[in-house]
Amino acid sequence: MPDRIVSIFDQGARPIKRGKSKAEVEFGRKVALAESEEGLIISSQVEEGNTCDKTLAVPMVKKSIEVLNKAPEEVAADRGFYSSENEREIQGLNVEHVAIPKPGKKSEKRLKHEREHWFERLIRWRAGGEATIGLLKRKYGFDVCLFHGENTGIWVNLSIFSYNVTELAKLMVQAC
Repeated sequence: MPDRIVSIFDQGARPIKRGKSKAEVEFGRKVALAESEEGLIISSQVEEGNTCDKTLAVPMVKKSIEVLNKAPEEVAADRGFYSSENEREIQGLNVEHVAIPKPGKKSEKRLKHEREHWFERLIRWRAGGEATIGLLKRKYGFDVCLFHGENTGIWVNLSIFSYNVTELAKLMVQAC
């Protein structure tokens, strides 16, 4: 039943299977983020329910190109975003390096590809994105949304705005 109500506070919330020991199923919405090299969040997308990550990869890169007015040189994402079609399509958008690990059994050719220096560097960088998500949850209200329903995107964008202002201030101090 995709229409069932799972939250009296947010009737648009849906069960999201996380597969983590702490909470295998969470209730809410999925948020996809794109982060720039400087650590600023350049785009976000609030999804209803448990949208497959594979369907979000290419639209997020296209949105990033729109925001930056150029293609990023490199893109890194976790294995949930992997599909060979996504890799080809993202490279077709003039992205030089795409680092999305393939889940499951890998061929020798794929193993060699994922062991390349640039690939491993991007995967380590992507781990920093996980830290950004944790920071958004701890300090910027990303863990509990006080706006419900169609207004969830407003809360998400306010959290991102607050985070980006802080990061911009840090960048300005470094530049002085």
